[in-house]
Amino acid sequence: MKKIILTLSILIGLLASCQKEDEGGKQLPPEPTPTPTPTPTPPSPGTSTNTTQSGTTTVVAGTPYLISPEVGGPNEPNQVYVDLSTGNTKVVKRDAWDIALYCGDDFRVIINPAIGMAVSPTDLTSMTTSVPKNDFLLLNTGTGEQSSQKPISSHIIDDPRGHLTPTANEPGSGTAIAEISANDSENKVYLMSMGFNISTVTPVRGSVNVFGDHRGWAKIRVLREGNGYKVFFAPNTATREASVKTYTVAKDPQYNFIFLKLDTGAKVEVQPKKHDWDLCFTTTSGWFSQKYSFQNSITFYPDFIVNNLLGGTRATFFNPAASIEERDKLYSQYTFENTKKLNLSAERYNSQIIIGKNWRNLIDGGIPRNIYFAIQDGDGNFFKLKIKALKNDAGERGYPTFEYQLLK
Repeated sequence: MKKIILTLSILIGLLASCQKEDEGGKQLPPEPTPTPTPTPTPPSPGTSTNTTQSGTTTVVAGTPYLISPEVGGPNEPNQVYVDLSTGNTKVVKRDAWDIALYCGDDFRVIINPAIGMAVSPTDLTSMTTSVPKNDFLLLNTGTGEQSSQKPISSHIIDDPRGHLTPTANEPGSGTAIAEISANDSENKVYLMSMGFNISTVTPVRGSVNVFGDHRGWAKIRVLREGNGYKVFFAPNTATREASVKTYTVAKDPQYNFIFLKLDTGAKVEVQPKKHDWDLCFTTTSGWFSQKYSFQNSITFYPDFIVNNLLGGTRATFFNPAASIEERDKLYSQYTFENTKKLNLSAERYNSQIIIGKNWRNLIDGGIPRNIYFAIQDGDGNFFKLKIKALKNDAGERGYPTFEYQLLK
């Protein structure tokens, strides 16, 4: 059985800045299901595939809304996008895409973190030169033990904070594939680990099993094509032009990215329009600590929440309460007036992983922490949000539920 790999060794200085992740890709033993807090029964928002006009707000201020994103159970096969302004959700299989091409002013490419993809540059510009595989790119060894520590400075994954441009003195920041240059000769071939299939093996109750078999090796090269991209893709050992697939992709300013399935060249509808979603429930590759540190290392997480940084959504959370009951009391007392004390445009909030893994107790696995969040979307709306569950009534992971309110 394939298992999630999490970094098991880290320097003491790093431990001071984060909690220990004790899920390791091993199946966790069953955990006691916490006593649920009574929940309101408001009208629930619906499911949509992005039919609401961008910028529309249809939820009622002060009304509690409950959403249970369809993550899909302990194999967590789905990414779920949520628009807090409307309550609409969009469900996408997390292996439906391989790369995404940025639609902003820069020319950037990201790889799919939800299936553990990784890349490494070569010195080549020819797609007909064989490139040997490199097991260092594997985020899962298939044995339940990590073969070697993977420092973030190796830059085999994209910056999990959502920063597309590298930050000075932060090796491993920015996209793992360098910015696509207007000078074709500067755009190198990359070796690509295609990540892992979605596991179909049911784990021990209360645990997760997200990695199936490795999807193989490939190589990729991306050039500019006008105000879009030309993508070259082939098996890593290909030496004939006939084996190289070529795709042309135009930017669309309504979206953050255009998503591409590399074996077919199909453009896949993944994220809604850039102003029509706020949160994404997903699995993801990331860093052991969500804060940058040169001594940090690469790992993989289930049960992760990303905010739409490129669409303007930012978030913060408050110190953990002593109990769920205390958290609920503080949450009920938090009003729009409190948001006036926030400055979510500050650099400390310039990240898509502020919620990230912080919403759940990493040591106890499937128990939400006693915290709540304040969120501001790209249209300036403020919301408060708390996670009510990670498991279903049977104690199975992959069934989150959260409550939120629009603040006015």
